[in-house]
Amino acid sequence: MTYARAHILDTEKPGTYHCISRCVRRAFLCGRDKASGRDLSHRKDWIEQRLLNLADCFAISILSYAVMSNHFHIVAHVDPTQPANWTNREVAIRWLRVFPGLLRGCKSNEQTEATLKHLLADEHWVTTIRQRLGNLSWFMRALNEPIARKANKEDNCTGRFWEGRFKCQALLDQQAILACMAYVDLNPFRAQGKIDLKTTMHTSLKKRLADRDYRLPNPAGQTESSVCLDAVAGLPSQLVLSVNTYEYLDLVFWTALKAYNLRHIQVSKTSSIAIPKWLHDQGTSSLAWIIQVKGTERLFYRAIGNLINMTNKAEQLKQRWLKGIGTCRMLAALANN
Repeated sequence: MTYARAHILDTEKPGTYHCISRCVRRAFLCGRDKASGRDLSHRKDWIEQRLLNLADCFAISILSYAVMSNHFHIVAHVDPTQPANWTNREVAIRWLRVFPGLLRGCKSNEQTEATLKHLLADEHWVTTIRQRLGNLSWFMRALNEPIARKANKEDNCTGRFWEGRFKCQALLDQQAILACMAYVDLNPFRAQGKIDLKTTMHTSLKKRLADRDYRLPNPAGQTESSVCLDAVAGLPSQLVLSVNTYEYLDLVFWTALKAYNLRHIQVSKTSSIAIPKWLHDQGTSSLAWIIQVKGTERLFYRAIGNLINMTNKAEQLKQRWLKGIGTCRMLAALANN
């Protein structure tokens, strides 16, 4: 049964969410289709570029993403309070970058400016748009709809491209966020059975490594704040995660080895050998961590978090039970042993 999105998404408070959109019938509409032999991998570029461009328009921070042949994952932090700090003009310009159709008839700068002034004169329109720029559902709509139209035009067909509403999981605490980020970053590599950063282009992990050479040991003198783990696109993340970039990448590659038996170049001298620093500092059981990462979609459904946060979320939803609470009890027992 479908569930009202408003019960999962808080449109008034900042929150972090894991979003998944799948192609209709899970067909390989963004990769090589074995049945037809067509290679549609160029559509991954469409999705990635649209995602990164939209992140600069909405009040959103993209923490991780992975574009696959028949679906994509996003871990995003949404701050619906941020648009209140933007001027009316900035709100209008951001929206017109997302949906430029209102400027279709403008052929000069004067016409564009006149249209902008006309839109700004409508206070109700500005208020509505300001709310939409801080709304995750509108972000996903702005991402998915143009991709579907473009793909259908290329295929000379009509109908659905995405199978339905995007799946959304609320991430309730720091460990849930980092575990979900690791799950998303490793998703394409797990699918192909190895870590090959040269061929797997459309991932946040690839982007993080491309921005700066994090594969080397942490240079002497680098402070934690100078390599702080932040969003790969969009607003600077307001989350305060107790992990820096080097520690996070160590955590990801260690997880790849222990959870999926995937190997890659070591991020640091102890990577993939010793328990990552973050797990050790948090006192988190390595087995509990691996179970949580691998069970992101299978063991949890509407929300992911520790036992207390999951119980509170169930009460908030006025439910006696929420999928994942049993897993949380098991993970808590592992931590106590």
